[in-house]
Amino acid sequence: SPFSVSWSPDGKRIAISQFAFSGKYFSKIQMMNLATNTMETFVEMNDKLPMVIQWAPDGRALYMLYLQRSDQLNGNVQLGVYSYPDGKFRRVTNDNSSYYSMAVSSDGKTLATVQADISGEVDILPGNGEGEGSAISNIDRKEAIESFDWTSDGQLLVSEGWRLMKMKPDG
Repeated sequence: SPFSVSWSPDGKRIAISQFAFSGKYFSKIQMMNLATNTMETFVEMNDKLPMVIQWAPDGRALYMLYLQRSDQLNGNVQLGVYSYPDGKFRRVTNDNSSYYSMAVSSDGKTLATVQADISGEVDILPGNGEGEGSAISNIDRKEAIESFDWTSDGQLLVSEGWRLMKMKPDG
């Protein structure tokens, strides 16, 4: 199940990022060796899920947008780089933002990406449409609110990032 593919600058291999459905690793990047028509494992990871990969123009690095995995995935896509062929990893970003898409300049001196700063809140408004709403406190504004709904006893279920919370309307 490839997420992303990237053709090497020398045309000899294709890097393929994959989620590992079985085995002891969470994800991996494999190299399709075009001369031998074989797959070779480049790196196997338990702490990162590579979403987008792209070769550096000199073929000595593979840039990656990835989800960091700890006890749970936090939903923030970060930017990192693996040196090639030794597979040493270095973080480029490590913050509360998410990064989407990336491009490496043809001379390899500049890397561009789109930074998304996620902010969310749930507001309670009067049912008659009059008056002002109020934001529910105790919701982390840096987390994406995927969904919310009322419970039968007048509380809220809020899906925040990778957790589900039950809370009173006042937070």
